[in-house]
Amino acid sequence: MPKFDLSTVGEVEYDFTQMKGVRGSHYEGRFIEDKGIVPEPSRNLVSTTMQKVSEAFKQTGMEDVDDTPDSVSKAMEKIDDESVFIELSDKLLDAISELCDGSPSREALESLGWRRFMAFFGYIMKELMSPELSGTNGNASPTRLRSV
Repeated sequence: MPKFDLSTVGEVEYDFTQMKGVRGSHYEGRFIEDKGIVPEPSRNLVSTTMQKVSEAFKQTGMEDVDDTPDSVSKAMEKIDDESVFIELSDKLLDAISELCDGSPSREALESLGWRRFMAFFGYIMKELMSPELSGTNGNASPTRLRSV
């Protein structure tokens, strides 16, 4: 008989120590000194984060962007105004930084190159927002739980 077991939902770990940081448009040559576990967010914090991500896109007139990393990434690729791209990037960084509550640090997140930041964004979205879809859950459900 099926049963729910919290042990199938693991901790959200990260390790940036094998990555060199980026400042501006160049690698700075130093490895990022940050690894650990992202604290479990409250439902309220998850909801607030998703509202911030959604609001950031609505402010640019992009109403049809959902909360999946793929959708966010595709929307960012469509932006041809550099200032809008930078503003949205900063808002995504703010939202994820707040959600992670210092682990990883904002400085470490800022040091990630764009592709790596989006990969981490995707990882966070999958692991914290939809743990039933993550690889750590052996009994993954094919639908996203809307608990927030």
